[in-house]
Amino acid sequence: MTVTGAKIWGSWIGPQTSGEMSELSPEQRDFLAHVRTLNAVERDEAYKQKFAEQVMKHPHIYLWNWMSNVARMLFNYPYSKRQQSLFTYGYLAPNMLLVFLLLASVYVAIRQARDLHGELLILGLTCLIYAGLMSLVSVTSRHLIVVMPFGVLWLAYIFSRFVRVRIDTFAS
Repeated sequence: MTVTGAKIWGSWIGPQTSGEMSELSPEQRDFLAHVRTLNAVERDEAYKQKFAEQVMKHPHIYLWNWMSNVARMLFNYPYSKRQQSLFTYGYLAPNMLLVFLLLASVYVAIRQARDLHGELLILGLTCLIYAGLMSLVSVTSRHLIVVMPFGVLWLAYIFSRFVRVRIDTFAS
């Protein structure tokens, strides 16, 4: 999450894939080579220490990688070291509509806050907290699948209860 470099978007880079990445600096390569020699507990501690050091040294890079995580969760894009293809649009187009509807539903929910059922408000907040906390660490689009049924329930409730679409026909 805090790895810096060109074409690195905050996706997970572990010791297994580090040898394939020409974008890594010699310092990063040395750290990942060192981590490869540690047991699991020591490796976890080394990653935590390096993470804290990198965030203090480069907070803007962590912010950039966090935004990449949010985009990766919602749109399955961007990934480090992955050639993008037309398959990306298979996620991008429908998920853009979904994100728009979710943002619109939040606006409607805020405007109609008094009429919301408490259970659905708690459900919506739980899903937002889950997605927000997951985005702070490495995340992919599959992590969003967990809350999608609740997101669809939220959308159905908000738009069926509070939104009315009326089409007027004008006589000529």
